[in-house]
Amino acid sequence: MRRFLQRLLMPIALVAVTQTTIVSAESIRLTGPNGEIQSSPQFSEQITRRTSVASEPSRFYGPTSGQETLWAVASRLRPSNQVSVQQTLLAIYQLNPQAFENQNIHTLLPGSTLRIPSLAQTRSVSTDEAVRIMDLHQARLDGTNAAANTTPAPATKPLATKPKVTESQPQPSSANKVTTKPEITTSEIAKPVISESATKPPQVDNLEKELASSESEMTALEEKNHRLRLMLAEVQTEVDGLKQELGDESRIRSEVEKLLEAERLRLAEEQRNAPSMMDKILSNGWMVAGLAIVPALLIGLIITLLIGRRKSDAAPAAA
Repeated sequence: MRRFLQRLLMPIALVAVTQTTIVSAESIRLTGPNGEIQSSPQFSEQITRRTSVASEPSRFYGPTSGQETLWAVASRLRPSNQVSVQQTLLAIYQLNPQAFENQNIHTLLPGSTLRIPSLAQTRSVSTDEAVRIMDLHQARLDGTNAAANTTPAPATKPLATKPKVTESQPQPSSANKVTTKPEITTSEIAKPVISESATKPPQVDNLEKELASSESEMTALEEKNHRLRLMLAEVQTEVDGLKQELGDESRIRSEVEKLLEAERLRLAEEQRNAPSMMDKILSNGWMVAGLAIVPALLIGLIITLLIGRRKSDAAPAAA
């Protein structure tokens, strides 16, 4: 009797374990903060929202068209050459989070009116931070697109049939009632469920492979495009720096020319105000005294000669 009970309870325990495994193999559903079901996990990054100063004037740009990108808008609205396009892009995103789908920096909504950041607000963010946020949001966007393109096959619950336990009717005998062993068919304990993927035609598999390769190529092209945009931004920054250096050189050259012109004017003024030879002679007292004595001596000598000559002429006349 004990052996009969063991053989009878073993299929029942096997069926219970199989059903528990099947129930635990159900797909896990992800629910969002509002109770909605999400197809893939999402993550968000803490972006520091900087409040604008009340005294700063508010300027707006828009509405944006469907062909415009945030990069083109940031390149057009960059307040100064001293800041990069990435800084302007991040400042616009921080001032206008409602203008982006799912608050992703790469999905600008058409018809949005954007608030233009000031130079101080643009300088408050760094280029490295902007590049990091752009890469993070691009990765999030790629993950969302991949999850949307690949539709998972519906999971079918394997139906486990209960084992069929057949008992033979006991036949009366003269000594004891004999019971036969329960007949259990293993095929009825757990039938494997054929997945839908096994029944897919080869055309569908080929299309899925082509779709996966196209998605990988698209991702590679997007990454290459993003790298090219970063390189273009670096080149543009270098060009702006060279322009600024050339402007500084021209400014220094103009300042040097102004200094040289001022020096020439000063030398000309000094030469014009320099004393002449007569001024130098008159400024020397001894020279003036000598010049005064020499004419006086000459005049005295002439007078003496004239007087002596008159006396000599008067003496013969008197004789």
